[in-house]
Amino acid sequence: MNLNTRLPQQSIVPHQPGENDSVHDWVDWFWRSFLPGWIERTRDPKGFGFYDLLDENAQPAQQHRRTVLAQARLLFTFSHLALQSNNQAYHDAARVAREALPLFRKENGGYCRARSDSGKATGDADD
Repeated sequence: MNLNTRLPQQSIVPHQPGENDSVHDWVDWFWRSFLPGWIERTRDPKGFGFYDLLDENAQPAQQHRRTVLAQARLLFTFSHLALQSNNQAYHDAARVAREALPLFRKENGGYCRARSDSGKATGDADD
């Protein structure tokens, strides 16, 4: 698999509770299956951080661009989930987002808006 290889077209997790299952079943599915599957799908194993967006087939919609906003939001979210649950997967996901943030740092101390999947400038003046 390389950066241009698309994952099989499917939902993030192939099985989910049925429409008549209880709220408890849906909540349990979300925490045990969906969110860990989403983390796996959105993490860029060859680049850095997390993809900003998945398409309707659970594929990265922007494979070659990352934004500081997406990484910061995911750091916030996964840090809180890790504190609440002590689940190692959330600790690991928070670490991935945290380690991505220095790549957005500018020499003047600010942050750029976006980077390419290699961590370099995107070439877009707005980024």
